Amino acid sequence: MSSVMSVSAARCVMSVNGMRVFQVTLLSLFTLPTLLSLASANDDFADAEDLGSATSIIKDADTMNATAESLEPYHANQEPTHSLWWKWTAPKDGSFRVDTFGSAIDTVLGVNTGTAVDQLTEVVANEHAGIGVDQSRVLLEAKKDTVYHMVVDGYLGAAGAVKLKLEEVAIPNDDFFSAAENLGDSDTGQVSGTTFGAIATPGQDPLTIADQFPTATVWYTWTPAADGPVAFSTVADFDTVIEIFEGDDPQFFQSIRGNDDVSVDSRFSKVTFNATAFTTYSIVVDGFDEGMGDFTLSFAPAPPPTNDAFIDARTISGLPAQDFTESFAATAETGEPAHAGETAQASVWWKWTPPEETGVVITTKGSLVDTVLAVYTGSAVDQLTLVAENDDLDSQNDYGKVRFEAKAGTTYYLAVDGKNGETDEVVVNLTGFDVPPPNDEFADRQDLGNGTAITKVADNEHATSEPNEPDRAGREPAVSVWWTWTAPADGEVRVDTFGSKIDTLLGVYTGTVLDGLTEVAVNDDAPGGATASQLSFTAVKDTVYLIAVDAVAGEQGEITLSVSMGAAGTPNNDFADRKDLGSGFKVAEKGTNRGATAETDEPEHAGQAGVSTVWYTWTATNPGPTTVDTLGSEMPDTVLAVYTGTDLANLTLVAENDDAAPDIRQSRVYFDAVAGQAYQIAIDGYKGNQGGVKVNVNWGTYAVFKADPRAFDPNASEADRAPEENPDNDALNNLEEFYFGFSPSVANTQTVITQVKATDGAVLFFFNKRRYLAGVGHVVEASDDLRTWRLLSTYQDMVTRTWPSVERVRIIVPTGAQSGAQYFRVRVEPR
Repeated sequence: MSSVMSVSAARCVMSVNGMRVFQVTLLSLFTLPTLLSLASANDDFADAEDLGSATSIIKDADTMNATAESLEPYHANQEPTHSLWWKWTAPKDGSFRVDTFGSAIDTVLGVNTGTAVDQLTEVVANEHAGIGVDQSRVLLEAKKDTVYHMVVDGYLGAAGAVKLKLEEVAIPNDDFFSAAENLGDSDTGQVSGTTFGAIATPGQDPLTIADQFPTATVWYTWTPAADGPVAFSTVADFDTVIEIFEGDDPQFFQSIRGNDDVSVDSRFSKVTFNATAFTTYSIVVDGFDEGMGDFTLSFAPAPPPTNDAFIDARTISGLPAQDFTESFAATAETGEPAHAGETAQASVWWKWTPPEETGVVITTKGSLVDTVLAVYTGSAVDQLTLVAENDDLDSQNDYGKVRFEAKAGTTYYLAVDGKNGETDEVVVNLTGFDVPPPNDEFADRQDLGNGTAITKVADNEHATSEPNEPDRAGREPAVSVWWTWTAPADGEVRVDTFGSKIDTLLGVYTGTVLDGLTEVAVNDDAPGGATASQLSFTAVKDTVYLIAVDAVAGEQGEITLSVSMGAAGTPNNDFADRKDLGSGFKVAEKGTNRGATAETDEPEHAGQAGVSTVWYTWTATNPGPTTVDTLGSEMPDTVLAVYTGTDLANLTLVAENDDAAPDIRQSRVYFDAVAGQAYQIAIDGYKGNQGGVKVNVNWGTYAVFKADPRAFDPNASEADRAPEENPDNDALNNLEEFYFGFSPSVANTQTVITQVKATDGAVLFFFNKRRYLAGVGHVVEASDDLRTWRLLSTYQDMVTRTWPSVERVRIIVPTGAQSGAQYFRVRVEPR
């Protein structure tokens, strides 16, 4: 039996803020006799159904049994799989809308000229009519008596019921000078419109619509009979932009306000402003990125903001933080206090609860009104206690600014009003300022209790030293913080700062006053040259020990302090006591190397002599590619090695690694396992690092892409199997080929771009990947300079659509929380 195969392809077609963007198509495998027997009447170009020359046409069809032809071109940059053909002769010059709205599947639409399937010229084509819209739509500027060939296919091999529609487009009100539609003088109204057939009217050149150049604009005018805040909004089947202007000549328009998306998840637009009676406003609707479609434009008096009332105060989290709202139609409440000496008129409210004591600066910089600002505590609007307030920063700036030390767990209410009741966009900004840590001074030392295994994460930012404070390891005190620990029994105690992000100094003392302490032990650097500190001493039961952590050269940052007594939870410290991980295909085990030591005859691991090694053993059930890594370990920097052998002094190295990547301090190795072989796994901390350890063993993920039947070959070369290699010399390495659903041995040439969209507060990425993945995933990273990249955790990641073996992913990255990051990328990596 013969078969016809459509081969998937992809390539990097653009880079947007550091992200490579790919278009993906699926492998489709069909049996040729079945295709021939069930093919649709208009399956082939030569058998295209003749639509005549009508100006309005609707055709229903089904692509389930349709096929692609051997010389058929791509449509809208998509490989053909189940295409159906129609031909239509234009009865006149004019604009015509062609779409597949009403189809049951995600479609691809193309309009072509030409006389043979391999000699076509694409006139217009479309894969989706807008973000979140699966159907297709084009505007065809037809020429009389020209024969146009229309093709409908399914996106990524989809097949099913489709609907093809063609209709002439009436010229919309796209000319401000002569065709703007008058909305009258009512304060409420609604009108339907379309941007199909619209153009950017000559004379609009100086204008931008929501910061975009006009492309297909539709105009309205409105002259209100009364003053008041009003909101104009769109609902559409495409991504709209809107702008409000004042004036009677676009050359001299004054922009009132514009908007692209009302929110990150919406493609519709909304603007609110204070309208003045008998003033004529011009409202323009356009499409984002040259989009076109039908829309409804509505306007009505603006409702009060959602945080108008004290009880509805909007929550702000974290530092730094920023939020904004529009105060149009805001009100004052009964019993509301005057803010910064101004009677409340149009106030809006926020609330903020710091998880720990901190200094905070709050401003209204960026607001479009002259603001007054006040901060309170309390539970009701008429029972508030003033914390701080301000009218104007100075004579040159009319925004407010307050500064105070906030208490942990206390809820602070922020009220912002417009001077003299003025309303518009209001912005609040919160930033921290230097407050010493709560255990900065000896007298405020924090109690660790009397446990035998204690770990405390803190920081010494803005810490100080005190008069009469003792030196540590010959260094003067600079930024010390203090704890106490009470020995629960007699015995050996180990105190260390492994896991700290700064170069620490450590001291342990007894005594009750700072200038009368008795030194027990001090240390600068732990064994092995680590910047962490480590010391041991013999504790006496019920004795209170005072622990100070300082830093070399006054360095400030995160500190991890650990106190351990006894075995400290490391039963697999010695090779002979290595923990058995069994023989599973996928193993994940957590542990710790805290308190662990190195042994005599222990080999170096990844070029480092053993310091705090723990051991595991894993036995391979089947032969095959295997990954071992420490990703997910709490310890920030690991060293990993895998051996065979049962004698510590005579081990045979299989693979070793310090850092899995230049920006990943955890470790990862790949090797081909031998069935029945026991592998000995050693994990240590880089330069003596100690902390929580996680070991992951994944059989079959070294060459995970071999799950693709087109790439599977048990005799494949190392280059064909190694994740980082690229034997077909295209834009993707082997791991990326697997992730996006392609073959490592076939170079990709297809050019299709998935959506990348920037909004006021986020960047949106859309791409397709293989479903049911194992051992591979993606992460999102940010950079300020395109050289150094950091992992992000503050993003939304979701699947928005699925097919039998492919799914569409949407990633929303909030740009405001990235501390100045200008570049973002998505990177594929083994898991």
